[in-house]
Amino acid sequence: GNKNNPIIFCLHGMGCTGVHFWELADKLKEKYCIIAPDLPGFGKTTAFDSEDKYAFPKMALWIDKLIEKLGLESFYILSHSWGANIGLFYIAEFPEKVEKMLMLDGAYFIKDMIIEYNNSNNKILFDAETKEACIEDEKAWFYEVYGGRKYDTLEKYIEDEKEDYSRWSGYMEKAHLETTVLK
Repeated sequence: GNKNNPIIFCLHGMGCTGVHFWELADKLKEKYCIIAPDLPGFGKTTAFDSEDKYAFPKMALWIDKLIEKLGLESFYILSHSWGANIGLFYIAEFPEKVEKMLMLDGAYFIKDMIIEYNNSNNKILFDAETKEACIEDEKAWFYEVYGGRKYDTLEKYIEDEKEDYSRWSGYMEKAHLETTVLK
């Protein structure tokens, strides 16, 4: 969309990429500018060199560096699943930059985290063990749900995926094709 339109910055979930927002971007291109990057280790963005860099507060800082490079001053966040959790940490750290945030299927294990706010500088403090458990819980759930699926052909995979959705579109198929690797 037009860069002069309001910006929606999208954060995808685990197992997804920015490609998954293409359909939405096409539908909203007349009124909004959609920015949907691949988060580190997904799609075309290089993975971090250590697991601890995926902790939500560190991901929020990585997002802010990207926001700065893009020259964004004010924007909306649309976040899904794992991206919603990152978005919560981002908005807590940089509330002045975010107009509003919409979370899709997210923040489901924030209640298990120990979060304290320091009133003097509004920084997030948390227990190091808890932040590591969160990404491990997310990975364990993902592999439990999706790890047992194996396909001989891309066509069989797409057929199975179509059954998981109440609707299907060419954009969804393209997103799945773009992000699937057969071994």
